Amino acid sequence: MNLSHLLNNPALNSVSPDKLNFLLQFAQENHDKKPKDMVPLFMAASASARKKGMTFSGTEFSLILEILKQNMSDEEKKKTDMIINMFQTKRDTP
Repeated sequence: MNLSHLLNNPALNSVSPDKLNFLLQFAQENHDKKPKDMVPLFMAASASARKKGMTFSGTEFSLILEILKQNMSDEEKKKTDMIINMFQTKRDTP
């Protein structure tokens, strides 16, 4: 998968080079995964990033999702959005 077109995305201009490399590597390694598999993969990647001292803002998180959803069908995108919404709701519940 060629992700070089993502580097021209103006939304990525504010992302640090270290984070950008991390995100692009994640996208490259996981572009062909099913939506139901993305949340655990993303959570593992987030834990790995935290160990490296990286944290992602809500905007960066949204950008990651949009990148990952680029090659998905409309149905897969809907499933991914539903899974992410469920995860966020569960995370925000005390």
